[in-house]
Amino acid sequence: MIGEHVDYWDNQGWPDPFSSAPLTDRQRGYERALGRAEPYTPQFIVDGTSEIRLSERPKMAQLLKDAAASPKIPVTIDSLKIEPGTPAFLSGKITADGNAQGHKSDVFLGLALDHFESKVLRGENRGQTLTHVAVLLELVKLGALTPGGKFSQDFRVPVKAGVDPGNLRVIGFVQESRYGKVIGAALRRTATGPS
Repeated sequence: MIGEHVDYWDNQGWPDPFSSAPLTDRQRGYERALGRAEPYTPQFIVDGTSEIRLSERPKMAQLLKDAAASPKIPVTIDSLKIEPGTPAFLSGKITADGNAQGHKSDVFLGLALDHFESKVLRGENRGQTLTHVAVLLELVKLGALTPGGKFSQDFRVPVKAGVDPGNLRVIGFVQESRYGKVIGAALRRTATGPS
């Protein structure tokens, strides 16, 4: 799971510190790919092929179960390391193996806050403390995985100022081009503990 915060609510009195125009564009790309008329929040995209509202819990449970059961290609994140400094850098290696489905796919690297709390000062949620998990800070397209091919690439990305490098999730995923199906993913946390 990755929380991708859109920016079209930012003029409602409290700008979301995690929102960005590229993530809004990404949601619009999904809208076109899924044949939806307009975006909404919160919107859940499951495996890049289905979307659902939070209120549709029985349907959501089935979609998640189906996604978990669908075959995936192996994706790994290795040699994860935090390089201290100003800024700090996060480095590692992503590999993906065997796109047997024969579709051209893209390999992405996402950096997300593992957890965060924010106090809302304005707008409809004024005065509330919101708890966030897996808030996407950076999404980088590393390259392409060709049908039947293998992908292996080192990465080194700066950690934004003010972000604790020990509070990150590193997500590598392979997605069919043009907002298609997610066919493989891996997750690592920079903090010690289970990934």
